[in-house]
Amino acid sequence: MQVSFILPVINEVQLIKFTINSILNQVDINQVDYEILISDGGSTDGTLEIINSIIQDNSNVHLIDNLQKIVSTGFNLALNKAKGDVIIRVDGHCKIPPDYLEKCSNLLKSGDADIVGGVIETISSGLIGNAISVAQSSWFGVGGVKFRSNNLEKPDYVDTLAFGAHKREIFKDIGGYDEEMVCNQDDEFNFRAIQAGKKIWIDPTIKTKYFARSSYLKLFKQYFNYGFYKVRGIQKRGQIISTRHLIPATFIISLLGTLIF
Repeated sequence: MQVSFILPVINEVQLIKFTINSILNQVDINQVDYEILISDGGSTDGTLEIINSIIQDNSNVHLIDNLQKIVSTGFNLALNKAKGDVIIRVDGHCKIPPDYLEKCSNLLKSGDADIVGGVIETISSGLIGNAISVAQSSWFGVGGVKFRSNNLEKPDYVDTLAFGAHKREIFKDIGGYDEEMVCNQDDEFNFRAIQAGKKIWIDPTIKTKYFARSSYLKLFKQYFNYGFYKVRGIQKRGQIISTRHLIPATFIISLLGTLIF
């Protein structure tokens, strides 16, 4: 089996080594033909120096220049070079568990799913960071999306998840990431997959650590962009992806209506 890990990154100096090591330390990494393709969008904070130092010691790690600087183009550039039968998306500020590759590979082999993955544990530092972490893990904060739930117990089919392992064939069938989507490209891709009859499976025993923003300003910018591209994703797919995406607008309209009343 060939496996390609794809990391679209920019300015991840604090965590990129942590993330790459979590891939290199997979329990069965030496039993597969693997590659790590890192698409860098012009990092200026020391990220490139760390990546190049790792490349010197590991010929399976490759660096790609992502001149467009956005995740969707970075992912597609790496996808075009990827040799794997299994394509795994990993962010530059997360840590996948040591058994991630083993469990995802077994699920793709034995199950009836085209994309598989697990839940994420949101981690941050400081008082504000901890508050953000709690909000991003709560039902109210994220609308009940299963991959962010700390209480999910049973595996199930879902409409989306983060850091998925994909069968290579799915990209041949529906294409790669939509490069118009500056944010939410994985959500749009996953919904496009669902519309094409593909299946996404979540296993809550697979737990990835995700390191969140630690300031309200960064969080506002992140979720403002998410909201904008949620709408664009709905326009492009011609269908509401999930009823949870209507809740924020309903909440704001209710507040305005109450104020006017």
